[in-house]
Amino acid sequence: MVQAVPPPVLVADVTPVVQAVLVADVSGSVRYFDRDPEGLAALLRLHTMALHGVETTCAIAPNRMLAAMAAAVTPPGATTIIEARDVQEWLRPRSRRSALPSRPGVL
Repeated sequence: MVQAVPPPVLVADVTPVVQAVLVADVSGSVRYFDRDPEGLAALLRLHTMALHGVETTCAIAPNRMLAAMAAAVTPPGATTIIEARDVQEWLRPRSRRSALPSRPGVL
């Protein structure tokens, strides 16, 4: 499953600042590419930089919510990995408010 929201073309008339968000479930790709999720993240980051000149943020986690939270605190050009056994340890220092991804212009 791959989703992209919103395409820059749809919002270009409204604002010049666009943050493209891509959520990709790579569970089926692990076997096909013979790489672990971290290796797939490196491959995706390399492709986006080489083809489009864009640094990307990748986050790998046991579920989509944790991956989104991790991506929100990961700087561009980096990958954050949260293993299932480390979820509580990763979440513990974060307050409920700081754990939510902040998006400019979104309440």
